[in-house]
Amino acid sequence: MRSFKEFSEDDDQDPEDELNEGALRNFGAAVLFSRVVSKSNQIKRSKHIEEKLDLLASQNSALAAIVMAVGKFLEKSNR
Repeated sequence: MRSFKEFSEDDDQDPEDELNEGALRNFGAAVLFSRVVSKSNQIKRSKHIEEKLDLLASQNSALAAIVMAVGKFLEKSNR
């Protein structure tokens, strides 16, 4: 199995690898989105302010990860 650095330095990628990368990116985005929705539901159910703030902070972290992933994707596709 190749390391991430070896994989990213490889200029001669197969189209199949690019398709797998897109599928993994979509899967990752779906997982992050489900995490955001889950945290939102937990915030609504919570009665304690401290717990709501903790859940909101973790939700914001997942949103930041989505924004970073989309930003990297747009950066790469504009080349």
